[in-house]
Amino acid sequence: MGFEQFALVDHVDLIGPPHDTMVITSYPEGWIERSLLRNYYVDDPVHAASTKTVTAFLWSVIPAMIRMTKRQRHILEEAKPFGLREGLTIPVQAAGEYRGSCSFA
Repeated sequence: MGFEQFALVDHVDLIGPPHDTMVITSYPEGWIERSLLRNYYVDDPVHAASTKTVTAFLWSVIPAMIRMTKRQRHILEEAKPFGLREGLTIPVQAAGEYRGSCSFA
């Protein structure tokens, strides 16, 4: 399928996550540092879109799924130089668990 990177994450506060939080990723360290420093995970458009469906979606359809803010558009643009241009996300919603997602880029 051509994906080079992945992220399996719970959608929680990544600065002070609960002890049982899952974050497994191969995203570039530079992107992870930037997104934590700038709190991008709070307004992540991929995470926001994953709350609107239970099926997989391409990142290119996110603007049709949610009303994107200027900050969310900026986040997607800033991710591109890190190889996060297009992706596929599978929402993960299980009873009694944190909402999360598995993304491939």
